[in-house]
Amino acid sequence: MNFIDNSKEWLLKAGIAVSDIELTMSKVQQSGQRHFLLHTAIHSCSNCDRRNHCIASPAIGTGPINSDLMIVSDYPTTLETGTGVGHISADAQVLTFLLMKAGIDRDKAYMTYAVKCSASHDGSQEEKDACKQHLLNEVAVVRPKVILTFGEVAAAAVNPSWKNNMALVHLQPVANNNIKFISTHSPEKILLHTGDEQKYYKSAIWETLKLVAALGDFK
Repeated sequence: MNFIDNSKEWLLKAGIAVSDIELTMSKVQQSGQRHFLLHTAIHSCSNCDRRNHCIASPAIGTGPINSDLMIVSDYPTTLETGTGVGHISADAQVLTFLLMKAGIDRDKAYMTYAVKCSASHDGSQEEKDACKQHLLNEVAVVRPKVILTFGEVAAAAVNPSWKNNMALVHLQPVANNNIKFISTHSPEKILLHTGDEQKYYKSAIWETLKLVAALGDFK
C-alpha cells in the first residue's frame, strides 16, 4: 500500500466522505502541493529497523513549502518527536537566537531533519541512508535556493564527501538545480563545550549564518 492509499484509509476512518477525499487528493496532485502526502509517507515509512523502535512518531518538516531556505538538522530529539513539534530542543533555541541575530526569520524557512526518527541509539549508516529518500523528496517539493545543514549527519545526507569533514564551511552550487548547499556544526556543540571550544563552535556557526543571510532575503 503506497502513502496515497494510506492517507485515504486514515481519512475514511475519520469519517470523511469518499467524494471529499477524492476531490481534495485530485487538487493536491494537480497543483503539485504534495506537502501533506510527503508527511504521510514519512509517518508510514518502514524503510529500516529504526522506524520500528522510533520513540513517538517520526519528525516531519515544518515551515513554508515554497521557502527559498531549507534548514536540515541531524536528528530530532525525543521531545520533538513526542510533541510533534520540530526544532524546540535546547540546541534549537540557540539556533533560533543565532538565526534572529543574523537577520534570518526561522518562520520563513523550511526546517527538517536528515534522520526522521529519534531513538535510543545513534543509528547505523543503513538507517541514515534509508531516510535519505525522504529528504530528497522534501527538496523536490520545497525547491529551495539554499540548503543549510547543521551537523555531520545532515551534511553527509546532502553531500557524502562532507562526512567527517566539518572543519570548513562548504558552499557548493548543485549542478542543474541551482541550489546552494552550506554546512556547519550542530548548535548542540555550543552547549556541549565550554571555553575556547565553545567559542570556536559559536564563531563557526555564526560565520556560516552571515554567509547564508547574504545569499537571499530571509528576513
